[in-house]
Amino acid sequence: MFTLKGFPAETDEITFMDIFSMMIKHVKLSTEKFIKGSVKDVVISVPVHWNLKMREFITSAAEVADLYVLSLISENTAASINYALSQRSSNKTEVVMFYNLGANSLQMSLV
Repeated sequence: MFTLKGFPAETDEITFMDIFSMMIKHVKLSTEKFIKGSVKDVVISVPVHWNLKMREFITSAAEVADLYVLSLISENTAASINYALSQRSSNKTEVVMFYNLGANSLQMSLV
């Protein structure tokens, strides 16, 4: 038997939700330490193929980790937004294709 920090030792069963929310909480705490501030609202990127139940699960896990999910966006959308933000100072118009090569899939976004 082992115990996890912040998890009651008398509990015999650890659920996937518990593990996932602990992982999200760890990322939250690491981010807060890095930015020297608090994080309450988040936008989370998820795989394109995730169904509604999976998306609800990640939202619930984030809420257990004391985060409010503003939105769930696809990984392709997240990549597009990141690219757009990094190109802010440029005034030229470009057409960019994003490839997301996953374990079992290939998604493309043309921006």
